Amino acid sequence: PSNREITKINEAVSELIVDSAIPFNWTSSPAFYKFMHALRPDLFTKTEKTQIKSGVLDKQPKNIRGRVWHASSELDSLFEKRMLAVQKEVEQSEELAFAADGWQSEDGRKVLNLAITVRETGREYYWKSVELGTETESASFMQRTVTQVMIGLPLKKFKCIIGDNTSHVIKFLEAIASTPETSHVTPIGCFAHRFNLLAGDVVETFKTFFVDLERAINKLHVKPQMRALFDAARKEKNVTKQLETYCQT
Repeated sequence: PSNREITKINEAVSELIVDSAIPFNWTSSPAFYKFMHALRPDLFTKTEKTQIKSGVLDKQPKNIRGRVWHASSELDSLFEKRMLAVQKEVEQSEELAFAADGWQSEDGRKVLNLAITVRETGREYYWKSVELGTETESASFMQRTVTQVMIGLPLKKFKCIIGDNTSHVIKFLEAIASTPETSHVTPIGCFAHRFNLLAGDVVETFKTFFVDLERAINKLHVKPQMRALFDAARKEKNVTKQLETYCQT
């Protein structure tokens, strides 16, 4: 095969890895060499073919790119190609929406992740991540962040921006609304995120309720007077009915 064909094959492998979320080290494993040999034996030298048949090929074949190549230069190249395709689709679309998601690491580092949704296709694309540092409460800083994020985008096509309830996302939505170039973009709270918070609050509330109820029952059960009353009630001769597990309604 020609050098151009070898490059195209390796690029196709990179796309397979990214789209299928396969670990990059797969491309440096004997199992991968055997797989590629079954598809394209002409990619391997005579020595490599012999080693594959005997199961001893453990070095990277000459024409097969390994983990380092896929995870560095080719990954960067693939990202650039994907971003060019996204920009083309964004330019051709009539209506767009932004999605903002706030994230904070254990050491307090805040990051704003942004995605673009194309109305005509329903596709959602990652756009960029912005590290916010410690200036998230500053309105001027957030306005500069808006400018940084929106560079190269057709602003008039954006109709809304959806964000969660983290403090730096709320500040970002406020900056979107107060910036003249993006003031037409309607900020919308994420209902899925709000429902998740609501469900968490409900679970936490009932968790406390059931813990308190269990404690109350345990306190009643251990008191001799209450235990005597429960035992007496069980022994009542005039008790003819008991709790039924099934009742017609």
